[in-house]
Amino acid sequence: MRTSSRRLRSELHALRDLIEPEWRQHVEAELKWLAGLLGDVRDLDILENRLQGDEKTKSRATTENVDSPAPARAEPFFNRLHERHHQNSRVLREALDGERYRGLIAELESALETPPLVDEAHQPCRVALPPIARAAWRRLKKGGRGLKTHTPDQAFHDVRKRAKRARYTAELIAPALGPDVQKEARRFIRLATLVQDVLGEHQDAVVAAAELGQFLADPPEDEAAVAEARHLLKSQRKACEKSRNSFFEVWEKLDRKKSTRWIRRAEKRHHASDVQP
Repeated sequence: MRTSSRRLRSELHALRDLIEPEWRQHVEAELKWLAGLLGDVRDLDILENRLQGDEKTKSRATTENVDSPAPARAEPFFNRLHERHHQNSRVLREALDGERYRGLIAELESALETPPLVDEAHQPCRVALPPIARAAWRRLKKGGRGLKTHTPDQAFHDVRKRAKRARYTAELIAPALGPDVQKEARRFIRLATLVQDVLGEHQDAVVAAAELGQFLADPPEDEAAVAEARHLLKSQRKACEKSRNSFFEVWEKLDRKKSTRWIRRAEKRHHASDVQP
């Protein structure tokens, strides 16, 4: 559900010039609210699975004699995550049973019957859609080319969101521009997905490191738990660095003319139709 709400919001953002502004802004805000509630629960699931896996890897690899396995030593940290997960899950359940959520669903169902489109949306696809694809790539290109190895974490996260939007935009509009355009768009979609995945790994590592840092800022009187948290923090920082390096390798492949050839083909078709008698 979280993925669906975020994807729909991204698609509305991509098509914003074709949708009535007041309706779009309201629905985007409601989808952001819903995705936030869902994310507050799912992000903790992802975080726990990530760090539990990291612990198990260390536990299998170590040759030291220890009194308890790694997961038991980190129990105070995971207990804090479980408490937050319980609280966030309760808030989510209440929201899904509330009037605000039912109102959002009703608005989306109504829009399926009567789409809130502006006049420009009634142009042929070859006219209305290529500029949208070009704009999504332009925003991603600007962000991706601006990243350096020392760039702050937030900038990498912003590029991840732009890659996701560019990918969703391509998946949404390429089929409407003809089979040849759709075929050429597959490379762009595949590489944009790789960029999104690599930077998703980067963001997960950043979030995990931040959670561990907060835990260590107010640690329990448990030396084993503190030592394990420090080990996990070191591991997540390494994962962050590794994913940064992987990004530049994938980005180099996406930022090539053949990856965006489908956009130029769609634009040429549009221009050719304008000059036909």
